[in-house]
Amino acid sequence: MERFVLVFHDQSVALCCPSCVAADMEAIFRDCLSQSARPTRTIVIARNGGLYSIDDSAGEAVSGLTRVDLPNFVMEFVMRALIEDIATGVALHTGAVRWNGKAILVAGPSGSGKSSMIAWLMDRGFEYLTDEAAVLDSAGMLCCMPRALVVKPGAAEKVACFPAFEGAYAVQAGHHSMVRPLKAKSGTGSSPCGLMIFPTFDRSATLSIELLAPAQTAMRLVECNLNARNLPDGGFRAIAGLARKAPAVALRFGGFEYLEGAADVLARAIPDSGAGPDDCGQFLPGLAASAA
Repeated sequence: MERFVLVFHDQSVALCCPSCVAADMEAIFRDCLSQSARPTRTIVIARNGGLYSIDDSAGEAVSGLTRVDLPNFVMEFVMRALIEDIATGVALHTGAVRWNGKAILVAGPSGSGKSSMIAWLMDRGFEYLTDEAAVLDSAGMLCCMPRALVVKPGAAEKVACFPAFEGAYAVQAGHHSMVRPLKAKSGTGSSPCGLMIFPTFDRSATLSIELLAPAQTAMRLVECNLNARNLPDGGFRAIAGLARKAPAVALRFGGFEYLEGAADVLARAIPDSGAGPDDCGQFLPGLAASAA
């Protein structure tokens, strides 16, 4: 059996697995590995013939998994183990990239196009932080979970053609692909937030960008809160503080071709300018013209 220790924020978990799946597990969680952390929870993958089982020391278990199904279930077990006990910050369901030291959150529900947009931004030189979870601490800094990028069917084929993903290590996970790009930069450590993007993929759309008021941003972030039950005020104070400090936009797009020259410019210009929620309306007319 191989053993990995995975760390996110102030949580750690041990993952034990047969050698035949160790390369996949290491690729998926490469930037979360630690040599010094002492895990408080253990997840064990066992092989029985051609099927696999997963046991969590917290009492959860699943069996009868095929090799293709295994990565999705492992990811679910690991993410739950690393997130559900966090009580020192607000755990947000969000993706993130980094530009010049500032995080750009790409937040929203599953299926909204987060991972696709993050992959597209990575191909344009942005540093990868996460496609799933970040913790907002009391100082307003963001600590992100840099697991492998999970790409859904349809987008996976397009992402595979991006130069940054050429030769990427890919793990088949049910209908999805977990991709670890070789050429794109991955980052760790905490970052201040320079911009929040709430994307919506809509095949019938071209591109629209709407500046959000802090109250609108806060409501959307509340919907992304993963650990409200662990926090005295449900995390609302920290969320409201972030919404008042960092600008946010709602972005609707129908394909990668509509993002070019607009979404990437937005994600660089606003963090670089240091603009707040009330100061970045000046960027939108030019971006709208570029999109058209």
